[in-house]
Amino acid sequence: MNWYKSLVYKGDQLGRTIGFPTLNLDINVLTKHFDEGVYACTVKIDDKNYQGMLYIGPRLVVGETKTVLEIHVFKFDEEIYGKEVEFEIGKYIRGIANFSSMDQMKQQLQKDKKTILSLPNTTQ
Repeated sequence: MNWYKSLVYKGDQLGRTIGFPTLNLDINVLTKHFDEGVYACTVKIDDKNYQGMLYIGPRLVVGETKTVLEIHVFKFDEEIYGKEVEFEIGKYIRGIANFSSMDQMKQQLQKDKKTILSLPNTTQ
């Protein structure tokens, strides 16, 4: 597995409104192609590893078409804008989806998180 590094950028802070704050990262740090969608991942922040779920793709629910890279880090709730983090992309969970509402997206994210937490090792 490859570890990638990116600075954390301030985003629209939409994720925090539904209980899924994300680290907004630079998509250009990826050195190979990944299919759009949700992945299990490991994130290293200040030399501590956290599980998380990573998203690559457009945020269709808000009408965006540009591809973003963002990670919801489990059991982590700090603002770290401007800080560099490392991350490793693990198992592919699902493709991108367009939701009719933020609430519908929140329900799917809860399912995705449950799926990732049930994996024996999120980076496999």
